[in-house]
Amino acid sequence: MTTFLFDNDISPRIVRALRELVHDHNLIALRDVFAESARDTQWLPEAGKQGWVVVSRDHNKRRRDSEHRALIENKVKAIYIRQSGNPAELFSDAARIIKQWPKIQAWGLAAKSGSLAKLDTADKIVGLK
Repeated sequence: MTTFLFDNDISPRIVRALRELVHDHNLIALRDVFAESARDTQWLPEAGKQGWVVVSRDHNKRRRDSEHRALIENKVKAIYIRQSGNPAELFSDAARIIKQWPKIQAWGLAAKSGSLAKLDTADKIVGLK
């Protein structure tokens, strides 16, 4: 069973709704296992160690030096699903994540440790460097 860890920029309500639909994997909201105020550099090492697949809207994480280093050094597998810059897009985020879950899940299961990808605006998964 694979664990998918949803970053704080994705509502835990979406994670709870998705849990009702997905029973063959462990889906957890970041704030369920770490303090809501935890910095990415604090929890990314644990995500890598545990082999969790990180699902996030924050594709800038790979552009900030300390966070990018934490992703790479800890071989974190992460997929970014951001479509709009508006963090208040709860319903559109929920609909997109649920609709695209089979693709997201398949990527999470097939990708190697340290892989980074994004779900682009055409809903295709594209590898990132």
